[in-house]
Amino acid sequence: MRSPRLFTTIALTVGLLGTSGWAQGPAGDTVRIQAVKRVRLGSEVRVATNEGTHRGKVLRITATDLVLDEGAAPRTVSFAALDSLWVARRSTGKGAWVGALVGLGVGAAIGTAAGEGWSDTPQIAGTLLGGGAGALGGALLGAVSGAVSRTWVREYPK
Repeated sequence: MRSPRLFTTIALTVGLLGTSGWAQGPAGDTVRIQAVKRVRLGSEVRVATNEGTHRGKVLRITATDLVLDEGAAPRTVSFAALDSLWVARRSTGKGAWVGALVGLGVGAAIGTAAGEGWSDTPQIAGTLLGGGAGALGGALLGAVSGAVSRTWVREYPK
């Protein structure tokens, strides 16, 4: 008697839960639309569709389409055809933080080594001055580096 009950339970479970991720219905469309609505006009994007990959600046976002400037002529990409969406971002803040941390360490090491020979200045002063100067210089270089380089951030699917 347990076999039919077990079979029925498995069949119902697969029937109710098993097909939920197989096809994208209205929920998948909603996620796509929300991802596209987060993109700003003028942003550089990369989109993949069943026709291939397209890259350009966003000219317009309509209720159903994304319009890209690819250079020659505007290209209209339907939300329904969208497989993936990537947006170009700058890394200025991250570059500044990484540069400041690296500069702090290098500057502190140089300041410590340079401050050893000074008899009238405590060694901690050289460490602090070197670390501060290194952090400022590193933050500046890191910010410039992050501003000129771009990273691609995937907006859909997340």
